[in-house]
Amino acid sequence: MSITAGQAALIRRIVTMTDPPNIVLPNGPGKGLPRYVVQVSGGAQRTMGVNGSTEARPEIVVRVETGTDYSTENDALVSALVARFAVGDLFDGVKITAAPSPRAALPVTDGVYSVPVVIRGNYHF
Repeated sequence: MSITAGQAALIRRIVTMTDPPNIVLPNGPGKGLPRYVVQVSGGAQRTMGVNGSTEARPEIVVRVETGTDYSTENDALVSALVARFAVGDLFDGVKITAAPSPRAALPVTDGVYSVPVVIRGNYHF
């Protein structure tokens, strides 16, 4: 096992949302707007003792992308994503210990309004 199992669990949590927008997975084909663009962004892991138990902090970034005409649509999609990862949620061995962190919108490119959201969890194996 490794940190990638925790990242996969975070991604599955997005894919199993009720009525999500289009979802673009890492290295997957592009899809039309509105969409969640999922990127694995790293994290950290460390062995916690002689028994070999490992603590991992998987992390992903999801770009919430919409057209520039409807930033309220983007706000609603960001809110739905953040609500899916409430502090204390436990799923597939991952515990959410900090609320997802929406960042400032990226510069508009090709008519796409994009807000990155950093999602982190805690995973033991």
